[in-house]
This record gives sequence, structure tokens and C-alpha cells, in this order.
Amino acid sequence: MPLRSLVERAWAMARGKPGRYAMVSAVAVAVTQVTLLVSLVVVGLAAVWANIVSVSVGCIPSYLLNRYWVWGKRTRNRFLTEVLPFWVMAIVGLALSTGMVVLADRNFDHVLAIMAANLSGFGVLWVARYMILDRIMFGAVAKDPVARDAVREDGRFEVPLVEPDRARA
Repeated sequence: MPLRSLVERAWAMARGKPGRYAMVSAVAVAVTQVTLLVSLVVVGLAAVWANIVSVSVGCIPSYLLNRYWVWGKRTRNRFLTEVLPFWVMAIVGLALSTGMVVLADRNFDHVLAIMAANLSGFGVLWVARYMILDRIMFGAVAKDPVARDAVREDGRFEVPLVEPDRARA
């Protein structure tokens, strides 16, 4: 495959939903890491509290940018199907990153180790989070009441998903 085709394909992916999701994640990581650094070095918070503050601050642009820019939602926020699941995932990420931060703080006691621990805790959830956001919260299942009803209690689908626009074509 020629280099030009690879570049065009990469650019097309970057402009699509996965690319926008990655860009939003980069913004959230930057906000979280800067807040963590300021909380640790300037404010002097303990590592666990600095992690809690930075994750909380980073979740705000993450939710808003994912909802409005990545998935293009313009309707009112739905608490049970959007806000609550997003914050549950954020709390799971907070728990993972806090555990990693505690280990880094005890074993290395260095700002860079704590920042890397915070980042790795969320890195573990990054792909799973995209799938949840795309399938359940903001994507095809959230838009299609038939598909939404097809989700079983264990989270699996009973019927195959068809994009609503493609089904009419």
C-alpha cells in the first residue's frame, strides 16, 4: 500500500469517531496530569488526594467533549443512561488509578512515578470505555429503541445491531 494511501486512511480515521475519542482522551489526560502536578507540587496535597482532585477535574471536559463532539449529542443529558454510567466508569478509573498511585507513592515517592501511575490506571480502561460509550450510552443502542430493548440483563445483545440510517437505505 502506498504511503499516500496510508496517510489518507490514517487522516480519515483521525477525523472519525475513534479519532475524536482519542483527541478527547488526550485533552482529558492533559487536564488530569496538569491538575495532578499542580496538586502535588504547588498545593502540596498527598498523592491520593491529588489523584482524586485531578481525576474529578479531568472528567468534566471528558464527559462534555465526548457527549457533544465525539457522539454529537444535542438533546438533554439523560441521568440514568448517560451521566450515571459515565461517572461509574470514572469511579472505576479513579479506583484503579488511586491503587496504582498508592503503590507508586509507597515505592518511589516521586512526582513522575505518581503521574505515570495515574495515567496507567486509566489506560487500562480506555478501550473498554470507548466500547461502552459507543454501544450503550451515546451510540447505536442509545439512538435505537428496538436495539436498546434487545440488550439483555447480562449486557449482551439478543438481536444484531443495524445502523438506523443503513437500515432505511
